[in-house]
Amino acid sequence: MTLDVGPCTAPLRVPATAVRRLSVTEAQQYLVPSPRLRLQNVDHLALNTTDMRKTIDFYTRVLEMRLVAVTRTPPDLEKARLAGAPPHASLRHYFFELGGGGLLGFFEYPPGTPRGDRDCDGTMQHVAFLASFADLARARAQLERHGVPYVGPLEIEQRWWSLYFFDPNGIRLEITAHLVEASTDRALVPLQTEAEVRAELRTLYDSEAEIDRLIADMPLLLDAPQPGSPAA
Repeated sequence: MTLDVGPCTAPLRVPATAVRRLSVTEAQQYLVPSPRLRLQNVDHLALNTTDMRKTIDFYTRVLEMRLVAVTRTPPDLEKARLAGAPPHASLRHYFFELGGGGLLGFFEYPPGTPRGDRDCDGTMQHVAFLASFADLARARAQLERHGVPYVGPLEIEQRWWSLYFFDPNGIRLEITAHLVEASTDRALVPLQTEAEVRAELRTLYDSEAEIDRLIADMPLLLDAPQPGSPAA
């Protein structure tokens, strides 16, 4: 999923009265099922590091993100287990602002924790951040300034223009700009024609009925836009 790296919008100093928190009892009154589940966005990603200082330095200095929260995992390991938190008490759990309301979080695991492989089943292959053309150029300059190797920008499927690199934890990152005019609704960027979608889904499903079910709820382009032409 591509996330928006936008400008900081929250004020730097906020009075506690500006945040009205609900108690669990108050929140329960809103737990009335909606007609259909509609998730809003990614609230936060939770990645791992064994060196929080190095991680903070990279994300605040190279990618110029703002550190917005510095917390710890529960000291109660049983509660941590139920919450799906790491099996270590009171680990650092810090968050950076992504823009658009999203956060990028890191757990600091103990030194010596084995490193994962992004190309294994069930793992996160990479994280992609959305940027404007100007910020894509800024990101490239920042990577060069700090000596971070990168690949790109590469054109991907005539839809995206992307830089690829690794953070100090070995996490593959992407910064991408949409190859459309700035006024275009970004939700339209990944859309495909029905013919394209059907051709791909037939490599996965034998049942046309199942393909029909999936396509019935998909936004689709009437025809494929060409580079240099108005967006569909």
